[in-house]
Amino acid sequence: MIHNIPTWFYICLYGLEMFYYIFFKHVKKRYIGLIILIIAGYLNYTFNPYVLPFSLNTALVGMIFYGFGYELKNRKYIFKSNIIYIIFSLLLIIVVAHFNGRINMYKNYYGNYPLFLVGAFSGIYLIATLSTLLSNIFKERKWITYVSKNTIIISGFHLLMFSFMKGFLVFVLHIPIAFLYEKILINVLFAAVSLVLCLPVAYIINRYVPFIVGKKKSPLRG
Repeated sequence: MIHNIPTWFYICLYGLEMFYYIFFKHVKKRYIGLIILIIAGYLNYTFNPYVLPFSLNTALVGMIFYGFGYELKNRKYIFKSNIIYIIFSLLLIIVVAHFNGRINMYKNYYGNYPLFLVGAFSGIYLIATLSTLLSNIFKERKWITYVSKNTIIISGFHLLMFSFMKGFLVFVLHIPIAFLYEKILINVLFAAVSLVLCLPVAYIINRYVPFIVGKKKSPLRG
């Protein structure tokens, strides 16, 4: 965990999928099940001060979003571009972030739980709607498809690339790390460069050792 922080997410997701399957195997009415999960997530957050092994308490909250995603997967019309809804969801996110502060799902900290849910669903709606809008504008692009199919690899290596880039800044260019603090555009550029650096790694893994990510052969080469 210390050397590759994002791995907690995959362990959590693994537990989430197993418990989601078991839970809804016995709870046939999904919306009732989702209400139960929302209440259970609140009770766990309120009365359980500990981070459970394998992020199981985070998985409990994650099942809420997983379940809603499952229910909405065939209702894509909800995410049709509407500038009013986009602006409204963005404003909701800003307001919630202002009043609820920073949350940390890994540590099972959500601030005000209802506000957390409002902000989370607003963010999901905003990203899904913007993704639909961009998809309609740019259509299908090979490089976008390539990136999207290699997000697991990118997630696993991007922080390592951050460390490499910071080391390059400090020891080669002699630029202090403080240069990155509180500078949005520079950090966006920093993240973009990290993404680009991850792509050759993804290519090598897909071509030569695809079993690392559970593949038999590379779906995209070249």
